[in-house]
Amino acid sequence: MAVSKVLPSATRGLLAEATERYHEALLEDDHALDYLGARGIDLPEIYSYQLGLVVDPIPDHESMTGRIAIPYLVPRGGPVGMKFRCLRHSDCKAVECPKYLAHTGMGQRLYNVGALKVASDVIAITEGELDAIVATEAGIPAVAVPGVKGWADAWAFCFEGYRRVLVIGDGDEAGRSFAERLADHIDSARAVPMPDGHDVTSLVLEQGPEALRERCT
Repeated sequence: MAVSKVLPSATRGLLAEATERYHEALLEDDHALDYLGARGIDLPEIYSYQLGLVVDPIPDHESMTGRIAIPYLVPRGGPVGMKFRCLRHSDCKAVECPKYLAHTGMGQRLYNVGALKVASDVIAITEGELDAIVATEAGIPAVAVPGVKGWADAWAFCFEGYRRVLVIGDGDEAGRSFAERLADHIDSARAVPMPDGHDVTSLVLEQGPEALRERCT
């Protein structure tokens, strides 16, 4: 597995240009704004995380047109990667459409690493980028692993020194297995499975952020 590649400065420049371009496009697209709003992600979060929409793609992003752009921002230096979420289908597996695609050559990275710099003795790990945003905004600083198979053992050192590491898994067999596997691998970690059929976002939308915080206590 390719992990945390050092990107050439030219590539990082293109990603910075793409982040700005796609962010501006999202702010002008009601459908994309409604989609994110339905997931509990409104304008303050869109600005903070520089979410975007691919309308006028940079070179190599042509196949991402129409997708939500999720830049992987670092505290210093801007974006180091980008993922793209399909908006066309509610169930991408049913139509054989990849729900998420990644910028070519970005490797595997943790999302929202800025959460690791928050003054907190608790950190959460979620399965997906948008869930990490929702958890963080609910008061639980969170990073995201890019999918249940996206974990790299080398990342365990990032969580040293925390009093509690909460591995939040979706409420299905794959999510529970993901949470338990990571909890066994990281010091001071415990699995926090969501209720059956829920992920972080759906739990917060249905029951409020207090329900997530209570489940994580």
